Amino acid sequence: MTARLRRGGMWGLLALVVLALVGLTSSPRGVQAQAVDLTGLWQDDTGGGAVYRVRQVGDQVYWSVDATAVRSFANVFVGAIDGAVIAGHWVDLPGSPQLGGGALTMRIDSNDHLVKVDESSAYGAREWFRQGSGGSGTVPASGVEGRNLQVVSESDGAVTVNWRGLSGTTNDWVSIIAAGAPDTDYIGGQWTYTDRTRSGTFRVRGLPPGEYEVRLYLDWPAGGYLVAERLRFRPR
Repeated sequence: MTARLRRGGMWGLLALVVLALVGLTSSPRGVQAQAVDLTGLWQDDTGGGAVYRVRQVGDQVYWSVDATAVRSFANVFVGAIDGAVIAGHWVDLPGSPQLGGGALTMRIDSNDHLVKVDESSAYGAREWFRQGSGGSGTVPASGVEGRNLQVVSESDGAVTVNWRGLSGTTNDWVSIIAAGAPDTDYIGGQWTYTDRTRSGTFRVRGLPPGEYEVRLYLDWPAGGYLVAERLRFRPR
């Protein structure tokens, strides 16, 4: 087995992960998957730019996540369709800041839109949209939540960023900056060190109208300007 993994590289690892997840996911008979066609490229509502490569085979649904920043989260998912619901399991892949996983249930609103309805452990996204469908991956004004970050845009114009689940042992930091700015740019925005805390809060006021990103950087200076997580939002 070890020799096969070495020869197969990442594809071998992905195959083993998918096979293991299939074992966790039941394949109910009598599902109404005929009218559902989810195969394609998708995005979620976190604004992080991740691409979900979704494949539907009968009542089975598979995805892999890529196009994420280095040291950000990538995962695979295997689930089964039962009526208007997909239920399955996901696991993070090596290279992610943490290796997590859990059960995830989504409602199929249409062939272009999925909504999370249940989870056994925190999964950052709440909605998924097929690319090119006209759906938006932009965060609503009220706020958005990811794996380690949460953004709350308050009615008085203040923006609160909460971080959680960090190691608490490395020199991590968080920045708020205009969406589209280079990952190396922090001078044009606002930022703070997490002071080696596992959880904490950063609050800012007076952001001009527009679209912004909250970015999490880990282990400065060793981690450089590699973004571990980003969330896009608009202040109220």
